[in-house]
Amino acid sequence: MSPGPLGRQKLHELVVDALTARLRAAAGARLPSETQLAQELGVSRATVREALRILEAQGMVRRRHGVGSFVSPRGFVEAGIERLESFSETIARAGYRPSAELLSLSETSVPEEVAAALQAPSPLGFEAQTLYRADGAPILFSVVYVPLGIVRSLQELEGRRHWTSMREFFNQELRRPVRYARLAVLAVAAPEGVAGHLALEPGAPVLVMEGVSYGDDDDPLMFTRAYFRTDKYRFTLVRR
Repeated sequence: MSPGPLGRQKLHELVVDALTARLRAAAGARLPSETQLAQELGVSRATVREALRILEAQGMVRRRHGVGSFVSPRGFVEAGIERLESFSETIARAGYRPSAELLSLSETSVPEEVAAALQAPSPLGFEAQTLYRADGAPILFSVVYVPLGIVRSLQELEGRRHWTSMREFFNQELRRPVRYARLAVLAVAAPEGVAGHLALEPGAPVLVMEGVSYGDDDDPLMFTRAYFRTDKYRFTLVRR
């Protein structure tokens, strides 16, 4: 990490990002003291302390009173529930090499509960199935439904193959940025097809995150249902 003061906007978040780059290559190492980090980054000790608290909540740092802060050994991919980012970005931020394999794109009848959540006037839509890996190991499988009208044809959806995530496809190719998402996290038994993709036994416990992503003017853009391996991925929430 290059020394030098950071900008003044959302300082503790900038410190979190700066320290994350260091943590990826230093599993188990002891971090400099809060005073040293504050001097290096050009911020106050209070800002460094808040950043370390967030990193500890995300499982990336272990703090021992009177001893110091240490980089946690790599294990889980930690996802802050409040953070809007692609799955590949989350995997990379945890220090792993992400990959996303687009398994299928198809025109389909959207499940009734999904059509209702998307406020879709027609049950017709499109489905994209993607398998995400961390350092080559399967970690999550996602199914995304897009209503007819948001995407006009399967040929248009084929543009998704050029991007690492559906969110990036919406932001960059369709020019319809994802502004926010309303999601729920559930614990379920893995259906047989999902278990096969994730190299699990059918019925093994998995976490499911599902819900709608919205664009400008609160327009529903897509419904995501993602299945996560519980031994490799976990969600965190920073409460204030």
